[in-house]
Amino acid sequence: MTAMPPVLVCDGPANLPRAAAMLAGSGWTVRLGFALPDEPWDLTTRRWACQDVVGDCDGAEAATWALVRGCGLIVAVTAQAPADFLMDVARGGSVEQFPATHVAGHGLDTNVAALLAALADGQSMQQAAAQLFLSERTAQRRLASARAALGVRTTREAVVAWTRLNRSTSKRAGHN
Repeated sequence: MTAMPPVLVCDGPANLPRAAAMLAGSGWTVRLGFALPDEPWDLTTRRWACQDVVGDCDGAEAATWALVRGCGLIVAVTAQAPADFLMDVARGGSVEQFPATHVAGHGLDTNVAALLAALADGQSMQQAAAQLFLSERTAQRRLASARAALGVRTTREAVVAWTRLNRSTSKRAGHN
């Protein structure tokens, strides 16, 4: 089974070049825009990533087709983009925020925190991955980074540590 292409959703157009540089550093060839050659149809082995702003239905459609054909995406999504665009691309790739925002106090980005929250709510790894539109492999990689950040060895220990940190952060903020 081939790995799902990455989808980096930037918090604004200014972060597109930084996200592109990061992805290029991991072996992807970044292309500006969503225009692709007609042949071959499956571009998975080329490790291309398309970079652009998605600001309307046409841009959303072009980005989705690039992902379906095996390209990664580096996008900034405007308010004029279709509301379901991110849900659509999450079905075809591992969606990551760029830059990843960190949850106060424990250095975990929001993507990792969402996975730990799902596990803390009693979901299995498969259920949590499906809910977050992740492959199980991506979910496992995120858990490995959580274990390292929290200084624990097992996923169970990571969930317990995250729950404790989250609870103490909520208490400090005045939430019960």
